[in-house]
Amino acid sequence: IRNVAKYAARLGQSFSSSRETLTVRSDEIEVIPDVEIRYLGTRYVFSDGIGKISAEFARRVAKKCGLTEFSPSAFQIRYGGYKGVVAVDPTSSKKLSLRKSMSKFESENTKLDVLAWSKYQPCYLNRQLITLLSTLGVQDNVFEKKQREVVEKLDAILTDPLEAHEALGLMAPGENTNILKELILCGYKPDAEPFLSMMLQNFRASKLLELRTKTRVFIPRGRAMMGCLDETRTLEYGQVVVQYSDPTRPGSRYNITGPVVVAKNPCLHPGDVRVLQAVNVPALIHMVDCVVFPQKGLRPHPNECSGSDLDGDIYFVCWDPELIPPRTSEPMDYTPEPPQILDHDVTIEEIEEYFTNYIVNDSL
Repeated sequence: IRNVAKYAARLGQSFSSSRETLTVRSDEIEVIPDVEIRYLGTRYVFSDGIGKISAEFARRVAKKCGLTEFSPSAFQIRYGGYKGVVAVDPTSSKKLSLRKSMSKFESENTKLDVLAWSKYQPCYLNRQLITLLSTLGVQDNVFEKKQREVVEKLDAILTDPLEAHEALGLMAPGENTNILKELILCGYKPDAEPFLSMMLQNFRASKLLELRTKTRVFIPRGRAMMGCLDETRTLEYGQVVVQYSDPTRPGSRYNITGPVVVAKNPCLHPGDVRVLQAVNVPALIHMVDCVVFPQKGLRPHPNECSGSDLDGDIYFVCWDPELIPPRTSEPMDYTPEPPQILDHDVTIEEIEEYFTNYIVNDSL
């Protein structure tokens, strides 16, 4: 590798925070072709960064990750020199089906490392998204209303145990809030038990600070979802599958049909916000808490969203009718410039210089 940026990124790939799971022998994997197209002289890879995992092996990996209540639909992984996402394919016989776009360097390591998996993740508006949605015709009073609703909910958690339990489950999933939810379920009142009251006040203050400094507005009818590919070739260009779970109702799953807003942070161009049609595809019923994009069309939808791909990117997905913009803009061209190739091997000094230049120039 004779490009400084790529060389540094590949070094960093080995230091990703991950958990080691199971050994996968080379005869238990297969390398499958990428789904790609050439359009107006540009090569687009619909399957950039995504492969497949068998349903049975996915359950074993989930168990190894300590997930006993559910088995995720997709995992973000590292396997030798491969990086990206593997999504469950019930028809797959091999443990892992990897693609060339996932291979970054040669390695003989056979351990499967997991970085993340598809799960419930709350969805928030931020200043960039609000600016773009406003540009595309969403009225300002809609954002004010959403902000007011969040403040009212945060006020209610200090006195109403049901509101407190629901808000903790939706806005702050994870171990940190489990003890508070247990206290509420045991009958402790938020305005009577001192420890519970103090923790809820801190939670409220933290969310209000985010609202004030980052305009981080919680959207109940939306999720942050890992991007995946339709391996069945059922979806047409402009369609997606969105199926989500509700953390307050374990085992629940809901399928969305109709228009949805899809974007990827950071987003700065009006064309980064896509309005797609969510449809119900029985063959993809196993895909929960991830947004499934089509492999048809002239350009991949992930690429239209800020030039993203499917190697673990998390997408903003919202089906709130009030936030569906009345118009859209053409997506920006994110074709990268040809990389600078050196005539010698990359040195540590060149990596240091690149890194310091990046820090100096990394500002809007």
